[in-house]
Amino acid sequence: MIRRSRSWLAAALAALAALAALAAGSCRGVAPGRSPELAPAEPSAAASAPAPAAPASPGSAGAASAVRAESRPPTLRLPPNAAPRRQAIDLTIIPEQPTFTGEVEIDIDVREPTSVLWLNAKEIEVREASIEAGGARQVATRVPARQGEFLGLSVPRPIAPGPAVVRISYRGRLVDDDYTGLFRQRENGAAYVFSQFEIGDARRAFPCFDEPAYRIPWQLTLRVARENAALANTPVARESAGPGPGMKTVEFRPTPPLSSYLVALAVGPLELVSVGKVGARQVPLGIAVPRGRTGETRAARRSTREYLLALERYFGMPYPFDKLDSVAVPHLFGAMENAGLITYTADVLLARPGEDRRPDFLSHHREDVAHETAHQWFGDLVTMTWWDDLWLNESFATWLERKLTSGTHSDAELGDGVSDREGAMRADARPSTRAIHGPVDHRDDFLFLFDPINYGKGAAVIAMFERWVGEDAFQKGVRSYLRRYQWKNATSADFLAELDAAAPGRDVAAAFTSFLDQPGVPLVSMELHCGAGQPPALELRQERLRAAGARGRSAAPQRWKIPVCIEFGTGKRAASQCTLLDKASELLPLEGAGSRCPTWVNGNADAIGYYRVSYGGELLARVLDGRAPVSARERISALEDAIALADAGHLSYGVLMASLPALARVRNFSVLRRAIRLAGAIEDLVPPERQGEYAALVSSLFGARARALGWKPRAGEPVGARLVRPALLGLVAVEGKDAALAGEAERLGRAWLRDPSTLPLDVAAAVLGTAAAARGGAELYDACIARLRREKALERREPILGALARFRDPSLVARTVELAASAEIQFNEMSELLSGGEMDPALAEKVYDEAVRRFAALVHKLGADRRIELLQIGGALCSSRRRDQADRFFADKLAGAPGIAMARGKMREQIDLCAARRAAQSAEVAHALEGG
Repeated sequence: MIRRSRSWLAAALAALAALAALAAGSCRGVAPGRSPELAPAEPSAAASAPAPAAPASPGSAGAASAVRAESRPPTLRLPPNAAPRRQAIDLTIIPEQPTFTGEVEIDIDVREPTSVLWLNAKEIEVREASIEAGGARQVATRVPARQGEFLGLSVPRPIAPGPAVVRISYRGRLVDDDYTGLFRQRENGAAYVFSQFEIGDARRAFPCFDEPAYRIPWQLTLRVARENAALANTPVARESAGPGPGMKTVEFRPTPPLSSYLVALAVGPLELVSVGKVGARQVPLGIAVPRGRTGETRAARRSTREYLLALERYFGMPYPFDKLDSVAVPHLFGAMENAGLITYTADVLLARPGEDRRPDFLSHHREDVAHETAHQWFGDLVTMTWWDDLWLNESFATWLERKLTSGTHSDAELGDGVSDREGAMRADARPSTRAIHGPVDHRDDFLFLFDPINYGKGAAVIAMFERWVGEDAFQKGVRSYLRRYQWKNATSADFLAELDAAAPGRDVAAAFTSFLDQPGVPLVSMELHCGAGQPPALELRQERLRAAGARGRSAAPQRWKIPVCIEFGTGKRAASQCTLLDKASELLPLEGAGSRCPTWVNGNADAIGYYRVSYGGELLARVLDGRAPVSARERISALEDAIALADAGHLSYGVLMASLPALARVRNFSVLRRAIRLAGAIEDLVPPERQGEYAALVSSLFGARARALGWKPRAGEPVGARLVRPALLGLVAVEGKDAALAGEAERLGRAWLRDPSTLPLDVAAAVLGTAAAARGGAELYDACIARLRREKALERREPILGALARFRDPSLVARTVELAASAEIQFNEMSELLSGGEMDPALAEKVYDEAVRRFAALVHKLGADRRIELLQIGGALCSSRRRDQADRFFADKLAGAPGIAMARGKMREQIDLCAARRAAQSAEVAHALEGG
């Protein structure tokens, strides 16, 4: 799964489906016997109320006590007294109606005598239920359960151990305000239904054993309108007319053993584009798109074929399923790796001719397709046993995504390979961070699983140990793991055992576990020692990087087993060396240096290691200013380390500002993007009385280059130029106060609002956002609103929403928040409109104050499971006074909301870190500007 978001909170909110689902699961079966109703009605309050439990059979007091105990609802995971063997699901789905009907038939093994069987089910009205065992069928009644995640079925006589069959007829609700269970979306007047079951939302679509350890075959039957397409994990087995006028029944082949969260379906007027048969088993590939969008599939046709073939080669085994359809959902959080039926948000999978060559589109598109296709092996073929091992899915898919996109495309500017690791390190430096592999034993633990730790950190740790072990040995371990556990569940220990076997003598498991089982970023300090008559040596010291301003956290020492690889030399002559740093400190003799003291050291060769480097003496300056012959990737890594150290209070921003002139002159666009990020990061540290000097600095360093580049792409220009343009020109126009560039942005933005064919989407977003921030007045704001009200295409609404969030005038901020709370904006567009404070510190307090005034309307739009999304507004604040104010407000207004305690803690932490950074560095920045 890929969750695309701007902040820790948005990533967490993408996983609120997980929170609603206390645990995840799987179920399978054969086709149910009777047809569900064609036209479901809205469930009444009386119908949906839990039925009373069946009376206990007569017996001893001990028997009565046992019945009471087994009637007690689970709190997180299902009891082990039964397990599924297979499940059949029969659903009638009419996208225009608010509910659906279903029947399930679950073959189970009863492991101990029981009168109550517990399943997972949420927002499901049971109409009829029975359990058949030993040739006898008993009608089941529903056991009351305060937790809305479970369905208890009670029968009068205990069921003996052995096989049994559970049959349930029910009705459920199509979701309109989230991406959970069976959710509904509309595009161009047509209604569609899609599924999203990770984590633990299969239970919204059908009662089942909704935990990943239960892998079973599934048989799916869909009854839909004759004009609609119906897709599922497997190819269609048969299709027939009925069960009523204008309907058809589509039966699908049974799936191989799958966990419940990987079951998937799509219903609606979808159009299917064939990609042909691909791979060792010649499986059919298809792209399913909303009606009228088949012309936007060129990139998807190419990438799905390319990455499936590349992954077959890497894994040494064929694609494991019988087909692969990629489904474009009008709006989704990112993408989901359903077995044989991957769902993507449409603007990642599809692009109009011409737009499909945009570098920003290609970057996200390639990454997402590679990621989700890799999941078909890592996650679908082999599945984690429980959610504490989610990294076995997401870390590996992210690592393979980077491996594939760098190996199959020559344009390195599409990704310098540092970004994922950098985002993970920033999250991992916070006191509230968690380990990659840690307990998931409370409902709130699900909330933050889909975060940079399970994606970027895990992928970076894998890449680091791949180099340490060697690519061939690592690949051997991966292949052995997939062969041994195919169609099964596995754990971290299982994978590490295969790595150890593939690399004897390395003790990979012990070193790897030091990164899996403890949180935080290692900080490796490096000091060069060149004493007279002594061979040169590098003193290495490790500790956990801790941010200034972190409150209430123990500073207990931590130790990792870190594969540290360095380069060093004099002039352009270089030598390299690796060591496993497993102690607090080590003096490393520099082999190959002879008696000469190196003039430079690169502390993270190839920028592969998952650690920050703190250089002693002049070593940092020599890497940043170009005197050390390091690669662009390594220079970027050193700069990101330095920014992080400054933000944590370990380094002065004055040192970084001294490096800006050299960084601003580099020809490499990836390095230039980081220099621009550094210049932008300084902005909110500048005191009001030094804003003029800061604007002059930005203009002097970047102005000429921005004006030479211009807003409009040129034929034949490098990809890197197009990627750097929004940040470079936006910085100079807004922070550098370049009136000409800002005026040109407004002129181009107004032209695009009149006619979207005048600019590519990436340029349109850049000019509109810049014009809003630099020059935005009521007239431009009104033009944006007018276009938004006419525009139906989601991909063209996004640049407008982003621009509206950047207007700084208080009256316009008020209008933006009011718009977010109105019926004009869907739930999935609210966060974009309210993101101004996250992007622009000058807006944070204005957005917060206006959101407080309209809080009731905002909360009402989001619904219970998404309400903590609003804490991202508080997280953009930057003072202890505002922190306490926001904390009190959200504690009161969102009391009892899922995950509110964890979200409040993270919000307070984010504000504290911001305030501490300002307190520590503002004077340094002011001094540097004054002297500059």
